[in-house]
Amino acid sequence: MSNVLAFKPRAEDPAPELERATFDVAWRELTDTMRRRSEAKAKCQALWNREAKRLGGQEDLLGRLRTYLRDDRDIVKTGGPGLQVLLRAGRLEHWAPMQQQPRLHEMFPHTEARAAVAKIFGEGFCRSYLDPCEVSGTTIIARTDIAIKKLREAGVALKTHGFTGVKRSPVNAGNNRGTS
Repeated sequence: MSNVLAFKPRAEDPAPELERATFDVAWRELTDTMRRRSEAKAKCQALWNREAKRLGGQEDLLGRLRTYLRDDRDIVKTGGPGLQVLLRAGRLEHWAPMQQQPRLHEMFPHTEARAAVAKIFGEGFCRSYLDPCEVSGTTIIARTDIAIKKLREAGVALKTHGFTGVKRSPVNAGNNRGTS
């Protein structure tokens, strides 16, 4: 037991500015399946507020949810769990909030092929491995050996859109570490 008492705030001290509530934005961004699987909206909002307090704020939690919705490959397959499942289990904790940074490169020029790969492997896969590539005829030119390996995994989807293979960019041929 401590003999130190906390100071009471003076009546004239203004209340700290409340952080903007983000639950309604998050609710709209959920997939239809996730909303259907969720408990009542009011219950989810109470869980949202508690988890936001634990993880560092409403905006931070919204960023984590957006990253989860963007990058989790299970979302495409199943539609995702109810929001209460994510919040009660603390499953958003390891999803780093999305960074709002400009693109360093353009999107892959063949939008239909990119969409097919994104549907199977996710948007993060496309940004990491497909978007930095160039196209020469029916061959995809990748910058790194890691990208070549990953793109071969997506070979069936790419082949259905007319691509015959992937090869290393001659500019980066000496770079075998997988960095660009």
